[in-house]
Amino acid sequence: MFILKWFFKLLALPFLLALTLLFWAGVFVTSFSAVVFNLLACLCFFMAVAVLLFGLASGAEALRTLLVGFCVFLVPVVAQWLLVKIALLKEVVRDFIYS
Repeated sequence: MFILKWFFKLLALPFLLALTLLFWAGVFVTSFSAVVFNLLACLCFFMAVAVLLFGLASGAEALRTLLVGFCVFLVPVVAQWLLVKIALLKEVVRDFIYS
């Protein structure tokens, strides 16, 4: 049994390395994309408010612009949620290797 468990631990090492690289690449990409997506969401929000204040469009069009801005804002949030799931999986694999 000891040899079988040792063999599976050896097989889990490349998986742990791949998860670690995927996690840190995701952190790098998410941190930069969060800035860009938040700026785009801010632009959509202020554009919708300005359109409503100046009466250039109807309320439905401004609401649609606000909805687009909210969806753009949610993209980095979903990416961070996925990074948390990857980190959790990485910890499970690490606990298996260290056990």
